[in-house]
Amino acid sequence: RRVLFRSHDPTWAGALHDAAVYGFRFDLARYLIGAGLIAALVALLRRTAWASRKIQKRNASRADLQRELIASLRTVVVYTVLSVPMVWAFRNGWLHMYQGPVSPLGFVLYLGAILVAHDAWFYWTHRAMHTPLLYRSFHRFHHLTITPSPWTAYSFAIPEAAVMFLFMPVYASIVATPGPVLFTFLAVMILRNTMGHAGLELHPRGWAIDAIRFEDGTSWSNATLKLMVDNRAPVLSLPLADQTAVEDSAFAFTVPVGTFSDPNPGTALTYSAALVSGAALPAW
Repeated sequence: RRVLFRSHDPTWAGALHDAAVYGFRFDLARYLIGAGLIAALVALLRRTAWASRKIQKRNASRADLQRELIASLRTVVVYTVLSVPMVWAFRNGWLHMYQGPVSPLGFVLYLGAILVAHDAWFYWTHRAMHTPLLYRSFHRFHHLTITPSPWTAYSFAIPEAAVMFLFMPVYASIVATPGPVLFTFLAVMILRNTMGHAGLELHPRGWAIDAIRFEDGTSWSNATLKLMVDNRAPVLSLPLADQTAVEDSAFAFTVPVGTFSDPNPGTALTYSAALVSGAALPAW
């Protein structure tokens, strides 16, 4: 990040100062400008025929937006804290930025290389974060957002925010990249991220997914996928305490109102009982 190199103080104090002042402002501005531009574009397009390309019927609620904004500000803080050792490493020769002249072709090649490397980083880290070992602590928070908006772009749990940040120092340790290329990369990435969470299909129609086909011949059409998104499973709102029953004595238990809820408005829930194995209860 070019803005982190306004001074050349090699001390930890200098790195802390520049990360806290310049780094924080840069990341916050990058998020607000990128999300704000795409949010304004979405609001404009939803007044046109483009509104038919809205992905969900549901709109993000005020609670959704509040959660995402707070989480995104937290992510900016995480990036700022982790920027301190990165700035120190640049100023003390552990990481390097290419300082020579760059031709237009060289600029394109540098930019293409970092975009491909980041896509690989994103793919493999997200596969890891979707494993049972890591999902709850790393990636579950991001998926609390059922109806995304451009403001979802930075809505990460702290561990996931750290993983997203670490690409920069890891890549810089391998490839010394010109500052203008890094700036362009960061601008492109925030626009890609906010467009991917826009809630409106902004890409050309030829890029849209019409169906998902599996090796066994199963096919999910776009209509099926929309139904899967809109029709969400009931959730446990109030955990139930373990119950004790006495053998050969009658046992009754009333499930409290509000124990389960359905994210889909107007849905009535019905209850049934079964054995732990899923088999029907015996005819006592």
